[in-house]
Amino acid sequence: MKTELTGFLWREKYERKSAVSNYRNGGYESSFTLKGVGELKTHVPLDRKGNFETKVLPKSKRYEQALSEDLSILFLSGVSTRNLELISQKLLGRKISNMEVRKSNQDLPNAVEAW
Repeated sequence: MKTELTGFLWREKYERKSAVSNYRNGGYESSFTLKGVGELKTHVPLDRKGNFETKVLPKSKRYEQALSEDLSILFLSGVSTRNLELISQKLLGRKISNMEVRKSNQDLPNAVEAW
């Protein structure tokens, strides 16, 4: 992600250009859950103007799409959201809250209608 920010700003770290006023501006810690791996903690860099968005991690997503699909399949097979929360703690090392399960299932009615 640091390399991606370097390409976005068109200069290396600590390199100054007189015509450009956008620079690196620290970053924040983020966690992302991958299927088969578990939870990853990363540092997401920021620019001063707030225009940079990384393509590596989707913004405001906490887990990958494949994991969301698996949660939907388990939910449709009759596993309760509370049990999914407990299962995710054991398998992934991170609890996926019942609200996150509900959010991942919001697309189900649209998928059924399209089918």
